[in-house]
Amino acid sequence: MNEKVLNENISKVEQLLKSDTPEAGFELLKSLNEPELNQAVSELIKNAVNNKYFEGKSDQKIINEGLDILKKLLPKITTLSMIGCYMESLDISNFSELESIDLSGCDCLKEIKGLNGLSKLNNLDLSYTSSLELDTNDYSHIKDIKGLRNKYGMVSNEYKKEYFWGHLWRVIEDKIQELVDDCSDEEEYEDGLNEYLGSSIIITIDESDFYDESFDSRREYFEPLESVLSKEQMDYLPKIGKDYQEDEIAVFLFTGNWNFITSFYRPKDDLPGADEF
Repeated sequence: MNEKVLNENISKVEQLLKSDTPEAGFELLKSLNEPELNQAVSELIKNAVNNKYFEGKSDQKIINEGLDILKKLLPKITTLSMIGCYMESLDISNFSELESIDLSGCDCLKEIKGLNGLSKLNNLDLSYTSSLELDTNDYSHIKDIKGLRNKYGMVSNEYKKEYFWGHLWRVIEDKIQELVDDCSDEEEYEDGLNEYLGSSIIITIDESDFYDESFDSRREYFEPLESVLSKEQMDYLPKIGKDYQEDEIAVFLFTGNWNFITSFYRPKDDLPGADEF
């Protein structure tokens, strides 16, 4: 295909892919079978497939049809975006050249097949995929993962945990300040403090704050955790006498949809005394 014919076909295909019925564009590309042409309009192909077959869709047959189009027209595709697709299962084993995948907002997604076979994959966005649980072997080779979680909660690095530990320490400080403000003497303060020792304060934040490293949506939860967590999740939580002691105040941090993030403890000896306020 010479340059003139290529440009003419690019113009035709662009018009079709930008229309409300891009299927004609896909069929034209398949019939021409020109990899150079496909590559020239690759971004339009991906956008059209995303709009027609992925975004807001839950029918697995429709979603698979979109994946088949991408595989046929862009066999060496390196980036895949399926933001806001409501599939329960995704098989990407046929896309061996993928380097980046964005599955953010796919909150019905329960499994990803073929992930451990994508040796070139270095970026994976799983933000707001609350139904997904991955095996460690599936993602150990991926350098940058956002929104990774297991059956117990969010998976985060030490840097992110340390950021939230600072805020959880201030939660404890605020509680102590409230005690000081409410108590008329040191004895009353000590009695109030003893009620906190060996107990846990439950804080939730929006999942977006977890990604953005923000504490703006902080809320305290006062009901028993058994009412919102499974027995398996409860068994995973830090335990008094093992992870923290009876002379410590514990703070547990969750996302608003009850994915555990981290916990923080402070013994009584590290807490400010009434005379420090």
